[in-house]
Amino acid sequence: MSEHPLKVTLNWNCVQPNGGAPPRSRTSHSSAVVGNTIVYLFGESAKDEHRTFFNNIGAFETDTRTWYTPSLGDQDLPGQESSLPGRGDHTSTVFGNDIVVFGGRNRTTFFNDVLIATYHPTEMSFAVLEGTGQIPTPRRGHCANNVNNQKLFIFGGQASTGEVYGDTYLFDLGAEKWIRCACSDPHPGASTPQAPPPRAFHASLTDSSQCVILQGGRGPTSVFDDLWLFDPRSEKWMSLESQGPAPGPRLGHSITLFGDQMSNILMWGGCTEDYDEYCNAGYSFDGRNRSWRAVDMSGDVLCPRAFHTANLVGNDLYVFGGWAGHRICTGLWRAVPSASTAPLDAADAIGGSGGSRMDPSTGDPTSPSYNAPTPTTPTGAGTDMHAMARRGALSAGKSRLREHHISYQATPYFSPRDYVPIGRVRVHNPTHIENVLPTATLFPDAFKNESRVPTAAPVLASTTGSLLPPGPTAPTDTISPEDGRLCESMIAMLLSNWKTYDPPYEEVKRLLVLARDAIMADPSLVSVDPPVKIFGDIHGQMGDLMKFFNRCGNPVTDGNNYVFLGDYVDRGYHSVQVVCLLFSLKVRYRQRFCLLRGNHEVASINHRDGFYVECLNRYGEQRGMELWQMFNEVFNHLPPAALVARTVFCIHGGLPEGLNTLNDVYKIARPTIVDDQAPQDRLFHDLLWSDPSSCEDDVQRYSPNDRGAGVLFNRAVVEDFCRANGVKLIVRGHENCSDGFYYFAHRKLVTVFSATNYCGEMNNNGAMLVLDEHISAYLEIIRPGDEAISPEEARIALAPPDLAATPAPRRPSAGRASGPSPGPPPPPQPPTGFSFAAAGAKKK
Repeated sequence: MSEHPLKVTLNWNCVQPNGGAPPRSRTSHSSAVVGNTIVYLFGESAKDEHRTFFNNIGAFETDTRTWYTPSLGDQDLPGQESSLPGRGDHTSTVFGNDIVVFGGRNRTTFFNDVLIATYHPTEMSFAVLEGTGQIPTPRRGHCANNVNNQKLFIFGGQASTGEVYGDTYLFDLGAEKWIRCACSDPHPGASTPQAPPPRAFHASLTDSSQCVILQGGRGPTSVFDDLWLFDPRSEKWMSLESQGPAPGPRLGHSITLFGDQMSNILMWGGCTEDYDEYCNAGYSFDGRNRSWRAVDMSGDVLCPRAFHTANLVGNDLYVFGGWAGHRICTGLWRAVPSASTAPLDAADAIGGSGGSRMDPSTGDPTSPSYNAPTPTTPTGAGTDMHAMARRGALSAGKSRLREHHISYQATPYFSPRDYVPIGRVRVHNPTHIENVLPTATLFPDAFKNESRVPTAAPVLASTTGSLLPPGPTAPTDTISPEDGRLCESMIAMLLSNWKTYDPPYEEVKRLLVLARDAIMADPSLVSVDPPVKIFGDIHGQMGDLMKFFNRCGNPVTDGNNYVFLGDYVDRGYHSVQVVCLLFSLKVRYRQRFCLLRGNHEVASINHRDGFYVECLNRYGEQRGMELWQMFNEVFNHLPPAALVARTVFCIHGGLPEGLNTLNDVYKIARPTIVDDQAPQDRLFHDLLWSDPSSCEDDVQRYSPNDRGAGVLFNRAVVEDFCRANGVKLIVRGHENCSDGFYYFAHRKLVTVFSATNYCGEMNNNGAMLVLDEHISAYLEIIRPGDEAISPEEARIALAPPDLAATPAPRRPSAGRASGPSPGPPPPPQPPTGFSFAAAGAKKK
């Protein structure tokens, strides 16, 4: 027996595939290893009541680093009409080349079927094994394991009623017969437990002796950190008491075997009982002396997660997907576990100075201790969960999280269409949001995934009606000297001291009234003259906005006009500062600043994705809720589109079905509510949510959007719209891009995304589009964090067809009329020797 437990190190890196398209990021999926290929099956798009339940499969061949997407042929599923229902919280178990799926749930059904399919990289067809005997009841969150390559082992899970099971089953695949083990019914006189207490969302594996190891999970009243062994020969359970402290109780984690002896367990991830803390720490269990030891981490850093999958292929550990309490975790991650025998010191002990602590230079970028001079780690047995990432710890408006910029050593792989919801943060007193957070017996389905249609705006218990006073009867371009000084003071403070400055409550209230009036003075299609700077999504990342201003010019003094494409809030930690700065600039210099609406300037979305809780934490519950509603009232007034030099069309999302002319946009009424299933204006709603198709030459002009909102449009839609309206270029945001931008429809459309390192793990660049007075276009690029960029890389010429060759004439520079809107701009006329004026042109 070894005197010391194994010391394990995990060296993580994000896998860069050589080919194929990865599946959409997901959680509560399952995985199975067939040879050198990991097969990822089904799963959920989020943990909320509007989640999507996937019925697709992705497979990663580890030796060639290639993704495959097996199609699902005709399924032999009685009563399913050859359609495989999506599901999550199920299990997948390998028997040779066959994959056996059991249980799970979707929106309407809990399953107890046994599906089997032979893996093939191009097509898989599932059949049902019609079992006999004592068939388990439908369930989710159970565990399943291969025993002797003959039987499927099932334990625990949760019923649709919320009941948590503690029963044990064996399914003989040859005889297709279920057996309910006698240990499922403990002897009433037993002095010690004869089986694990009922639980769900635990972790299990089959060891080298074909016994099943079970660890953790959640029971009806508590979360466990115990370890159990099931012997299929005797059909009996045995509790494995560890020598020394064990890691803290958790659920949704993973355990795998590793090492030459295959008697060692590697545990990773998981979350706490109330689902507000998620772990990216690992622990090893030495099967020879039954002791736990904290795992050292090196290389890249994974975000904390639970409900992921972890698979050992050869000597490599692969982690995919998962849920971080507020968003889906992206990328496929690989670690090479290395083990050595060394004395146990304070850094390795469970609850000691090491263990769950990540090095501050590479730690979780959203943890309050990230980049701190001296990381604080709690002591005592089983306290590792306290070091998990605590999302949004803006404690009573005092402590402030830093901007989540981190330069990863490898660029996580992702698709531009891989939407990553983020924004769940911890509320210090959630009493006021009980009426908008659906309850569940085991998992709190609290936050909606961005890739779903937004639902009705939250009903606030303490507020009714509008909190803003009535606006002026006619638009005006003037403000009082006092209001001008208020805006100038707020601009100066935010430009110089944004990290520590919280705009005062009363000043924010006044600013919102002024912003509402200034925004309503603009028509729904705002006409803008060059030179102009066009920003994409900012998402509360004030540091990125400041980086653009510092490098490309102070917005107060540079004389340029500005267009912001929306999505100012959520995701980052300084949404209040971003919006207050932009509103102050709009009010003080209203002719130069155009603020468009994004899909996050919608109550139900920014309630879910962080802005709501940021308001509460900065201003307290009552004032925070009041300001949050006032912000959203102003958002309802934002216009959907702008037209630069009558040739560049700017929107947040895309071109919806039914949009034919610029006049269609100009006629959109405001204020408009777009955050329910039946928005006041469907065209407005779809302008915010639509996207270019993943295939430019899609035969369908319009197709369903996998966000569940808006549409996908092909190249022909872009070309027809541009031709009919004299538009040379469409600029939009709404989608993260690895380079900060990407083209569509032969460069007639460009997507611009200004927030770097999206969600703290995408490592993407940020971009801003500049149109000079001659309508020459180029992109300004910034990189995440303090990463340097050369002048050649920082500025990229943009040459859409004929953009600079056919400048549109400038409209007269008369002030905006105080009466009714003058109507949409006229069609562009051919240039007649016109030359644009110097910098400093004003927006109309």
